[in-house]
Amino acid sequence: MGFTNSLIYKKISEYKRIQSFIFGFKRNHPFFFRLKPKDRDNFNPLILYINILKIKTMNVLRNSVRLIGHLGDNPKMRKLDSEKSMANFSLATNESYRDHDGNNKSETTWHKLVAWGKQAEITEKYLKKGTEIAVEGKLTNRSYEDKNGETHFVSEIVVNSILVLDKKTEE
Repeated sequence: MGFTNSLIYKKISEYKRIQSFIFGFKRNHPFFFRLKPKDRDNFNPLILYINILKIKTMNVLRNSVRLIGHLGDNPKMRKLDSEKSMANFSLATNESYRDHDGNNKSETTWHKLVAWGKQAEITEKYLKKGTEIAVEGKLTNRSYEDKNGETHFVSEIVVNSILVLDKKTEE
């Protein structure tokens, strides 16, 4: 079976699954009896299916961060005791807007990023200060105590994927 045939087969099977869910939804289904009597007459299985899809989509988006910006410095690579590699770097994102007087304003926000394992090695090898990248990851918070006994709180983005947006990176 070719790629297009398997894609068509997947779409048809997905359509059949949706169709059987919608049209096969019986009035004696346990969910149906959880509805208030006034809602049972206006019940639409399609709306239920769409709401289920929305919930699944929102779960995928939970704690997801996507940023586009420029590296503030070269990534700093470290090898930990467990032989795992880690790279720290910062990303600057710019936002331009017009204030209430009509003047153009630009605001830069700095983000701390952390890459682990193979991602860290790739980051160190290919990314340099000023490189424009797109990053996808999750937001994490941690705290640590410094030498003076003061507690510091840090918010950083743990990188899942990086896309280099510069046309050509220098070797």
